[in-house]
Amino acid sequence: GQDPHEVSIKRADKFQLGRYYDLTLPVGFTAGLGTRGLVTDFHRVVTTDEEGFRLVAGCPDNGGTSDVYDSVALRFNNPVSEVMAREKIRLEPALEELNVSMYGWSQDKRCQIDNNSYNAEGGRMISISGRWKASTQYTLTMDPEFGDVYGQRLGATARTITFTTSPYRPSLEVS
Repeated sequence: GQDPHEVSIKRADKFQLGRYYDLTLPVGFTAGLGTRGLVTDFHRVVTTDEEGFRLVAGCPDNGGTSDVYDSVALRFNNPVSEVMAREKIRLEPALEELNVSMYGWSQDKRCQIDNNSYNAEGGRMISISGRWKASTQYTLTMDPEFGDVYGQRLGATARTITFTTSPYRPSLEVS
């Protein structure tokens, strides 16, 4: 169903990527949702997503180390196509119980959205998890055809991030 507290605004010629739009709703605006309208003008400058699709950050960095118990996070400038995220990202060696999630979490500020460690709105950050092998070098490859929800692609060549997982932490249980 539709949210009665939400108004969707569309343009006949569609919004363009990489643009700012000045939005003003006048006093009395109702959007056809009843007789009581806005009591003051509503004004916002909104931006659309960017032209061109790119990886903003990989956590860990290329050549870095990832804790064997953590997810790997990839942050992009635009919302990612979920289907492509599952089809166009590969890991070598293969990961048992592979999970590619559009709702990620990262402690690394470079992979956070608006300084929020949890990507609640989804889309711009991918979290990759599974049963990582300790002290193992992995290569994550993003196919050149991998893209955003607008059909923009990464580019002519595959992007790779190589990282090594940490060893298991020592533990001792006494019963």
